[in-house]
Amino acid sequence: MTWRSSLRKTAQLSGALTAARWLRREGLRILMYHRFPASSVESGQLARQCEHFRRNYHLLTLDQAAEYLQSGGPFPPYSLALTIDDGYRDFLSAAEVFHRFEVPVTMYLATDFLDRREWLWTDQVRACFAASGLREVRIPIDGMPAELLPVSAEGARRFNSLVKRLLD
Repeated sequence: MTWRSSLRKTAQLSGALTAARWLRREGLRILMYHRFPASSVESGQLARQCEHFRRNYHLLTLDQAAEYLQSGGPFPPYSLALTIDDGYRDFLSAAEVFHRFEVPVTMYLATDFLDRREWLWTDQVRACFAASGLREVRIPIDGMPAELLPVSAEGARRFNSLVKRLLD
């Protein structure tokens, strides 16, 4: 068990997560999904998440959330909207789960990617790592010390994660 999972379990058992959730019940949470590995759908992990959403949140579409914002009225307690970013084909396996649990989602599609004009930048990084022929690479990123990365799928994932932190 990692320290993170130990901390999470301790917070759950002590009731701290319930208290924190209650204190932050107002407003809107937006959960963004990007990919749906087959293992998350086949293992029932996504179904368990959807069950949790149905039991614990007031699920809204983004259109409904926009209506609350425009009216100036408060969101229902524990409001949650889900988005699917990028529109990868692996969403098809997840769509049935969202539908079965009546969990509304909003999908954003990268149209240049769909029209085959441009790859998503994260996919470009993965392709460059895969095609490089190198074993490892040190890439300087502005404001951060250069990290030695393996040239592998894991190295590409770590690089993308570093860049995303800079963009936030």
